[in-house]
Amino acid sequence: MSNRRPTSLGHASATVRDRGARTTAALLMMGMLCVACGGGPGDAPLPTAPSGVVSISSDQKLRMERLSSVFENGTTTFAYGYAENIGDGRGITCGRVGFTTGTGDWFQVVQAYTAVQLTNPLAPYLPRLAALASASAPTPNPDTTGLGGMIAATATAGADPAMQRVQDAFVDSLIYAPAQKLAGQIGVSSALAIADLYDAILTHGEGGGPDDITSVVAAATHAAGGTPQTGVPERRWLTAFDDARRYDMLHPAYAPSAAAWALAVDRIDVYDQLIADGNWDLHGPISTLSYGVTVP
Repeated sequence: MSNRRPTSLGHASATVRDRGARTTAALLMMGMLCVACGGGPGDAPLPTAPSGVVSISSDQKLRMERLSSVFENGTTTFAYGYAENIGDGRGITCGRVGFTTGTGDWFQVVQAYTAVQLTNPLAPYLPRLAALASASAPTPNPDTTGLGGMIAATATAGADPAMQRVQDAFVDSLIYAPAQKLAGQIGVSSALAIADLYDAILTHGEGGGPDDITSVVAAATHAAGGTPQTGVPERRWLTAFDDARRYDMLHPAYAPSAAAWALAVDRIDVYDQLIADGNWDLHGPISTLSYGVTVP
């Protein structure tokens, strides 16, 4: 068992899978998955934010991502080669943010990786990953048959800069960009709020399921009596949001999540502490409390 507090990105099944297919094509068209490209998450320019979404600096974005990396893998170093069946009903959890074989997003990552690196240790698993993805609606697919050896193959592929760039591109498209957009809709503007939304989308997904980010935001908005867009103070709304996150992680509608999410719920304590400290700009260093890692 790794240091991971099990959560998994792909909690929303079919919608995540369908969005992932569109994302793969779009990223390839934009050249974002170019093998020849260099640099990492901290070096690359930030994705251009469409009108109406909230942006943060490159330093704040990297700190936000490192913070979630601590929650996911116990380290500020992105675990591109991580793979494990954490028993959350979503098959094998893989990569730096917990893409899963049981919701289809790992299939999309491997498909995109193979498009730019034809010969790779994960390519032989594409047919099986595609089949698992196609059977992931309306709930995640826990089946891992036919994936023998894939954990070791993921560890090998994770050391390839091309795979790292593919994962970075998917993280920006499937987690960071939606967090920016959602922040604009809610009316929050701080780096702390975007980091909290980012981590929640990573944990809950955003595909329309009963545990997804939309449900958590609705519960928080009800408890806070509105959003900052309607005049509610950002601190009050974000506090209600953390309360809603915590409640859903302790009482998930998707029962297989219960044990894994119970182990991961203390990540929310860190965001509560950042609110209490008034660290709205997400400046470092940040203590991760029970995780025992400081994010610079």
